[in-house]
Amino acid sequence: MSNLKTLKPFQPGDDPRRNLNGRPVGSRNMSTLLREALQKKIGEGTNRKSLEEHLVDKIIHKAVIKGDASTIKLIWAYLDGKPPKNKAEQNENRTPRKSGMVVVTPEEEKRIEELFAPKPIKDSDTK
Repeated sequence: MSNLKTLKPFQPGDDPRRNLNGRPVGSRNMSTLLREALQKKIGEGTNRKSLEEHLVDKIIHKAVIKGDASTIKLIWAYLDGKPPKNKAEQNENRTPRKSGMVVVTPEEEKRIEELFAPKPIKDSDTK
């Protein structure tokens, strides 16, 4: 942990602690390196498959043959894309389903409230 008494904010202009060069051009992130590694093919003849295909086979084997419930849930969750992390994100990205769910934007909701808001009674209406 740093000593709070010696911490200093960056100075405007030239500060020797600032990385002015940034990330090196052409450097690849971990996701890219992993994707490239999974594309490598191993095996011989008709059994030649990419590591990615072998990985999928292992996951399916663990779910179906070994009956691992968590792997089965994982497969179902990722079948149509990565699931949302929390309820707020889930509600934000909701889409209408065949079940009849209607998605109302905040603007539409405000307009609906204006349309159905109680109207003030005028003196001429009470006579």
